[in-house]
Amino acid sequence: MRYRDAVMADNVAWWQQRTGDKTVLSAHDAHVALRTYDPKHYPKVQGSFLRDKLGTRYVSISMTFDRGSFNATGADGRVRAHTVGPAKPSSNEYALDRVRHRDYVLDLRTVPPAARAWLATARSTRSIGTEYPGPGVESQIALARSHDIVVRPRQVMRFAPCACAMERGAAAEPAGGVCAWTGVGPHVWRWRRERRRCWSCWCSPGSGASCWWAWGWPGWPSRLPGCGGCSRARV
Repeated sequence: MRYRDAVMADNVAWWQQRTGDKTVLSAHDAHVALRTYDPKHYPKVQGSFLRDKLGTRYVSISMTFDRGSFNATGADGRVRAHTVGPAKPSSNEYALDRVRHRDYVLDLRTVPPAARAWLATARSTRSIGTEYPGPGVESQIALARSHDIVVRPRQVMRFAPCACAMERGAAAEPAGGVCAWTGVGPHVWRWRRERRRCWSCWCSPGSGASCWWAWGWPGWPSRLPGCGGCSRARV
């Protein structure tokens, strides 16, 4: 696993050096952390390699939550919805939920010394990946030693797959929430059982409306050859 994370870090560093731009890396907290959550299986992780390469220009951002729902692979190998209740009292999540803000961002680099000392102590922390329940869903993590910033929503809600997501392997019909493919809310998409598609992916030629397939960017369809209102074949 050390080799895997080293190569992933090399790819990110290569891209940043090639483009010269700021780069956003999206991965599991356990990969982007500055130190490993699991020394036995991951001696050194992607974030640690990137800190070595880029110094403090690499900023590790973690997300932790108190309760909510998410999609993960179950014991039967199928992706399904899971729900967890409030975090247990001895955990990092429980303490972070005691502050007066419901949702917030915490910059661990600038917290007062007393708070930093507390945050630098390892405590039980959720570390949910693609499999749940399963090994490693909780780890002993010292947040201030592992990350630079923590994004803290109190509650999370799983994506409910819509018709477009079904075409890509999801099994469930939309049951509310946000479209898993377009990121569009339920006030926009409409289920089309006969076509197995949602309305958000289809625009009328020349309507002048924003293209919902392109996340509402006005004028986008005119730049897509062969499409009067959407990047996909219309019905």
